[in-house]
Amino acid sequence: MPQDDNQGVNNAENVNIDDNQAVNNAENVDIKAVALKLPPCWSKNMALWFSRCEAQFRLKNITADGTKFDHIVAVLEENLVEKAAAIISNPPQEGRYEKLKSHLLGHCDLPPLAKAQQLLHTAGLGDKRPSDLLSNMWATYSSLPEGMLFRALFLDQLPEDVRQILAKSDVDIHQLGQDADNTYFSRGKENPISAVRGSVPKNKTTKKGGSFSKGPQYCKFHRRWGMDARQCVQPCSF
Repeated sequence: MPQDDNQGVNNAENVNIDDNQAVNNAENVDIKAVALKLPPCWSKNMALWFSRCEAQFRLKNITADGTKFDHIVAVLEENLVEKAAAIISNPPQEGRYEKLKSHLLGHCDLPPLAKAQQLLHTAGLGDKRPSDLLSNMWATYSSLPEGMLFRALFLDQLPEDVRQILAKSDVDIHQLGQDADNTYFSRGKENPISAVRGSVPKNKTTKKGGSFSKGPQYCKFHRRWGMDARQCVQPCSF
């Protein structure tokens, strides 16, 4: 057989081998995809649920962005599908899995400060075992950024109106203290609650010459806000 013919036969055989290898690879991917079973969607803790899903992806050696995206979409709860409808209907060409993941985490997971506040105000043991309570608290704590629990503890000591203003701030803890001072003292020299306690006493009865007489009567606005009250309802002795 001429040399050119032998080379042609070898090339054809190599093409067949490549085709067979491609078919085998595709079949292996299909088998892995069929064998994959993601855990049920857990909207109460999406970060933990995604961690479990990604463990399954690693076990099955699934790395394709589109494949991971499709598997996640297939098991999402209906309310989560609605929240991510725009991405699901028109996914980006690249990074669609990470885009979907970050979107769902941003809309379903509590912000770090809210988690820290939740931890500070843990309801108690209830019907849980102490070890279960510890596990839940530790899971929340370990997901917090460094210093977030102290941040929440500090904000929890401030008046509610000041706390609401500073809750969305992302400055460092020392700057947060300065901002808290500025916000607090911009309300006036005296805390409205302190003003109420110090300058607007509760209704009392005082004894004069053997008979009792009522003390000053204050309306609901002055009882609450003291000198900072902007409204007054009669009768009021302020």
